[in-house]
Amino acid sequence: MKVIFDPVVESILELITAQMAQTDDIKLMTVVGGVAASPYLMKRINDTFIHQVKEVISPPDSRSAVCQGAVALGINKESIMSRIAGKTYGIDFSPQFDAQLDPLEYMEWVDGIAWCFNRIDIFMHEGSEVEVDYCTKKIYYPLKARQTTMELSLYSSSKKNPRYTTDEGTVLEGTMVVDMSKNLELGKDRKVEVSMFFGRTSIEVKAHGINFGDHKEHCMLPVDMESNWV
Repeated sequence: MKVIFDPVVESILELITAQMAQTDDIKLMTVVGGVAASPYLMKRINDTFIHQVKEVISPPDSRSAVCQGAVALGINKESIMSRIAGKTYGIDFSPQFDAQLDPLEYMEWVDGIAWCFNRIDIFMHEGSEVEVDYCTKKIYYPLKARQTTMELSLYSSSKKNPRYTTDEGTVLEGTMVVDMSKNLELGKDRKVEVSMFFGRTSIEVKAHGINFGDHKEHCMLPVDMESNWV
């Protein structure tokens, strides 16, 4: 029986070790979930971490503790003060081409200016601590004077400072399109404000024109990032 359970137990211990490495001064460790009812698992956890924490406990009804905690969090959202981003998040954009850094295949000339495509404008770096409902805003402009739409795509990355949407570990999470067909006489001076909300159980992206059109707000469906918060 020990041989059967040890691979699972070892993976749990590795997960706890990784979590412990991201913080310090932990006074109490609470183990929940169905497998927490295992005396063998609790003994292994105690033996492994007894010198790092003052106490390791498991509630009497550890199987339902996870469900009860989720409901309690939904009722009292103020119980979470801040979160740590497990990934980097950003919007794809096209700044001016940098011949010293950017590959030629990403360069495109528009109205006599060389722009770099597939770049990521970072809103949140992996490992950053943010308060609930923390919001970051940035302004974007059209590349063409007669541009009628602007496509905004949210990317996540396992890297702290990804430069391109094509970098390894970079994933497309969602895309929305902003209608820019009104007030074309403003040309490249039209502005689109993008707001990204962090610290919740999901990341929400909103965009709207601030000097053209009817100021309609475009909202990307919330991207579930619960597993990406530490």
